[in-house]
Amino acid sequence: HFCRAILCESVSISRSVCVGVFPDLDCVDVLENVINSFEEAYDKLDQEDADEPDLIAAEVLNHLVGMMHILLTVIFRQKNPGKGDDVRAKAIPPTYATKAMLKVFETLHRYLRLGPSSNPQEENQAPGIIARKMTNDIRVLFYMTALLREVCAAPVDSPWIEVVRSEAFFGVLEGSISVATARLHKVKQGKPPRNLYEVQAAGAARPSPIAGHLEDFDLALIFEHLVVCLRHTLVQAMFVAPAPDELQSNPWVWSAQEKHALHKNAFTWLPDILVRFRSTLAIKMEVIRYITAAATYYIAPQTPSQSSPQDADEAAPAATTDAADDPAAEGEVGAGRPATAAGRGSAVVPNFAHGTFCLLEPHILHFLIEVLETVDDPCTLSLACLAVSNLAGYEQQRRMTQ
Repeated sequence: HFCRAILCESVSISRSVCVGVFPDLDCVDVLENVINSFEEAYDKLDQEDADEPDLIAAEVLNHLVGMMHILLTVIFRQKNPGKGDDVRAKAIPPTYATKAMLKVFETLHRYLRLGPSSNPQEENQAPGIIARKMTNDIRVLFYMTALLREVCAAPVDSPWIEVVRSEAFFGVLEGSISVATARLHKVKQGKPPRNLYEVQAAGAARPSPIAGHLEDFDLALIFEHLVVCLRHTLVQAMFVAPAPDELQSNPWVWSAQEKHALHKNAFTWLPDILVRFRSTLAIKMEVIRYITAAATYYIAPQTPSQSSPQDADEAAPAATTDAADDPAAEGEVGAGRPATAAGRGSAVVPNFAHGTFCLLEPHILHFLIEVLETVDDPCTLSLACLAVSNLAGYEQQRRMTQ
């Protein structure tokens, strides 16, 4: 445990150590150690003379947080994630790194029980007890959401897109949102979940080592990670074509975005975090980026011709200019407004603007008005103006077709 703590600290503060660890990192071996720690914890809890559950869970926490910390730092904190940073570092093959990360998410989903429980009685058994203690700890939630953010924020043409477009990734993302919103609800009630060994035990000579750095973990940062993930899952669906044999109901496919609960349910908790973390400017910025991404889906290159994102970027200004020059063009709302279907081909896009992201939805309208009235940052204001312009154009199109 002590060696793992030193390694985590070292890769966090020293790029030289990070580069030195990189070529010798065996992701699979690290993951197997975490799995073994869970299984050993189950066996210990089932014994009649078992130690305190908190003590057993703390051992698992050390392995789990250590694994996520090392993977996050060594793989994603390089200048070129997954490729090494220095001539001294032999690059981890991207395919190996992505497969290892996919197994990490599968393990997190399974052992943290992030999916719906089929048997409620299992919650009082060893696997349920350990999973509950892990998800109640803010360190686990922080590193888990940070891994999600780093993976989905990679370029859409990188190998990491295979991880994003997987059941394991979306399972962990949905589970993390559920855990984070439940924690927020308890914090609002004044009963936040207890982090393992957060304070010094009575009679102890010194604080527990795993209690260190808790001041660095903040629920606002966790929600920032989650909002970024929501935006990137939406954007990757806009720019990455599904495989020929891929089901259209898969959560990462563009045609499934409109009805996906991930986006629909987001606006049940986004208003709460905007109020509670109003002083955290990054939260407001990421929410406006998320809404603006949905408002600009008309540039999505998901057409039968499978046009590239570059082609879509070149076609969108021409289409909107044609609409502005032609008074008879359908949906004419001026430069910068959404192009009509005729102007961009036969792209199949969800009806976001008439549902989840409709401008007339109170949570959308009130948020955009608040941003325009209170924010001074030019970048945020430009995004808000673009979102209002496009959403107003979509609403006009909807009314013209009724």
